[in-house]
Amino acid sequence: MSLVDDKLETALKDRVNEEWSDKFKADKWKSSAFKVYTDNEDLAKIVVLEATETVAQGLDVELTKEQKINLQGQVTLDTTPEKILPEMSNAIAGAAPIEPA
Repeated sequence: MSLVDDKLETALKDRVNEEWSDKFKADKWKSSAFKVYTDNEDLAKIVVLEATETVAQGLDVELTKEQKINLQGQVTLDTTPEKILPEMSNAIAGAAPIEPA
């Protein structure tokens, strides 16, 4: 696992725990589908995107609108963190450097 993958895993774990601390189980979080935490698919999509963007900002890259839509399009209530983490990594790999203001 790469450093970026480690950062993504930590960011997603922290974000899932933050959003659903009452249902979060540290030993099962990666294999638990988002439906364990919520019945709101949009919220699951937001959590994944926010975790990805947190890591991207730390790396001074940003996702395009198309990358964000694509990433969120892969998240359903049946998606597990384990399944979406490689897609988050792919989004970061394709992200562009942040342009100076």
